[in-house]
Amino acid sequence: MTRDLGRAEQFIAGAVGEPGSRVFYLQVAAGKVVWFVLEKLQVAALAAQALELLDAAFPMPEEGTSAHLDPPDEVLFRVGTIKLASAQDQTDVEIELGPAGDTAGDGVRFTVAPELLEAMARSALVLVESGRPLCPRCGLAMESEGHACPTGNGDLRDHRP
Repeated sequence: MTRDLGRAEQFIAGAVGEPGSRVFYLQVAAGKVVWFVLEKLQVAALAAQALELLDAAFPMPEEGTSAHLDPPDEVLFRVGTIKLASAQDQTDVEIELGPAGDTAGDGVRFTVAPELLEAMARSALVLVESGRPLCPRCGLAMESEGHACPTGNGDLRDHRP
């Protein structure tokens, strides 16, 4: 059963931790504040799809404000599925989050103003891009000491004392 949270006053994507070991969250304030854990790629996909939907259905000037993620309290669930659609009244965007794993169907639904969704999406893209640098040869994330690049057929990490 999908629980309806109503209209969100806040909708923020954020991360806690250092690049390489961050945990990504969505924070939704709709009456009360709830948190959801998700993967970095899900944040990137949500942001990209949100901007695409907004561009098609809600043409808006590029403004956006950034908001800060509050420290997560109790996480509702780990996100498995994300659905975006224009709300029936065509003034908001409806978002549905489904849990990962065996609890499919026990998700949440809420609506968000286009301006709030755009701000979340733009700051989420900056967040995703602020991770570890990518290897120019293979595209995988590198640690500060390098990494075992599959294109180099060997370990390219710096082992100097």
